[in-house]
Amino acid sequence: MTDSKGQVVKGLKMALYESLEKAPSGVQEALKSRNFTPKGAIQVFEAENPEEFYKTYVQTGEVLTITNPMTVKKELGQTGGKYENTAYQIDFGMAYVTETVVNNVPKIEPKKDVVIDHLSKESLDGKEVKLNQTFNYKLVGSLIPKDRSEQLFEYKFSDDYDETHDDYQSVYKVFAAVDFETSDGQKFKAGDELTKFTSQVVDKAKGKVDISFDDAFLKSILETSEFQAEVYLQMTRIQSGTVENTYYHTVNGVEVVSNTVVTHTPEEPKTPEEHPQQPERSLPSTGEQASAELLLAGLAMGVLLQDCSTVSARKKRLRIL
Repeated sequence: MTDSKGQVVKGLKMALYESLEKAPSGVQEALKSRNFTPKGAIQVFEAENPEEFYKTYVQTGEVLTITNPMTVKKELGQTGGKYENTAYQIDFGMAYVTETVVNNVPKIEPKKDVVIDHLSKESLDGKEVKLNQTFNYKLVGSLIPKDRSEQLFEYKFSDDYDETHDDYQSVYKVFAAVDFETSDGQKFKAGDELTKFTSQVVDKAKGKVDISFDDAFLKSILETSEFQAEVYLQMTRIQSGTVENTYYHTVNGVEVVSNTVVTHTPEEPKTPEEHPQQPERSLPSTGEQASAELLLAGLAMGVLLQDCSTVSARKKRLRIL
């Protein structure tokens, strides 16, 4: 609680009660007399020394402001919805009520996909990724609506990838998924790169990577603007098999798990062993060719001998006559 000058108000104490029935009787009577029935738990702020508090703040006409931080429960972050808040002020036994503030809580719906790169529109979910192929896990964050109930201070992506099948060399990019504006007047368009506003923590041994937006950058996003971002983690498939991947998305302390993507990598075909071919031996010329040559030579000699004998016979016949 602060005064009109921004100074912290001293001498106050706060107590939390499950319901009005658990609160002090004076509070119960003041609210019931005006037919005020608070829903759920209530906080009661009261002066430790009422007389001193009255002199310091009431008589001087000070305007006091209570800043009461709240954390959205995980269940509401997962389903989305709204919650209401009403304040009551009791002065001298008389209760007054403020207007009810309605807070809208977005449903945190992270989505995951597998693509070749940030320019590719084709999903590889359920499809084949080749061995040694480079690809990207696409992590789509939740859409944070404008006019939200609280300031955005955490927007985080946590991926527990399969380090036995995928190799991550810390290469990633972050892009805006919607148009938005920051308090310093910067206007971002969907598709603008936001990597410089993030940081990462990598544990290669366990296959874990966390990508977080800088706190100062998130707080600078106007509450009148929507916000959504998507992350691309560059991977290389290093082993065959079926690979599943899921990521966790955290928004202002509420963590939600994404869908699971599945890819398949076949084993490389084995290369058949090469057996060197033995050169054929050439036989010496003593085989069939040589035999054939000798046969022809023999035939020729036979003819020659036969001709010679015929001539000799003829000569002998002439001498007898």
